Amino acid sequence: MTTVASCPFLEDVATGQAIEQLTRGPLLPPHLMRWSAAIENWHRIHYDQPYAVAHEGLPGLLVNGSWKQHFVLQLLRRWAGTSGWVWKVDFQFRAMNLVGETLTAWGRVRSASAVGEFGLVELDTGIVNEDGKESTPGTARVLLPRRGGPALPADKTALLADLADFPRTLIFAGGAETLLGDGLSLCNALVTAGTSVEAHFPAGMQHVWPTLFPELPESIDAMAAITRFIKGA
Repeated sequence: MTTVASCPFLEDVATGQAIEQLTRGPLLPPHLMRWSAAIENWHRIHYDQPYAVAHEGLPGLLVNGSWKQHFVLQLLRRWAGTSGWVWKVDFQFRAMNLVGETLTAWGRVRSASAVGEFGLVELDTGIVNEDGKESTPGTARVLLPRRGGPALPADKTALLADLADFPRTLIFAGGAETLLGDGLSLCNALVTAGTSVEAHFPAGMQHVWPTLFPELPESIDAMAAITRFIKGA
């Protein structure tokens, strides 16, 4: 199987090619703690071994799901380079990854085709540990320039699908978390497209505050909003 380390043009890829893998580890408690601190996720299953094992019944500290999301995206961005654009990434958490594991992110080209002036590459992706256990299978779509064609535009939002048909959406982001900007950007885009959207950005709240601190007034309000949204109220 041919491995592609860097792919600036559509013409450089073919179905079945593997992209250069990315390996990190072994992942130790300080690594998990630093990631939790960076994204303000203080769930103790990521850094408190006695709590994770005795209280939650887990086999050990869990590698953060958000870290695995970042890991896959890092793999794809390194491969696409500055000339390409990682457009869509989908994945599923099918197995736990524990502290001490060494993880490898991988990708394989499923298809490559020309779409107008640019190229669209679809890939299968995943994360395996040192024993070969797959935990995060998924797919990705990457836009690449064509050899001799124009570069991807700086404002790539022009390449996105029309959000006018996007379903009714509920957005939460804490006013003190790193994902606040993403939440605001998505909300603004949906409003501009005329899509029905309800958004909550409470001041001072961290990531996933409704589940970590359910007794807070902001958490009670969030759960009530989720209930109304599900019921269609």
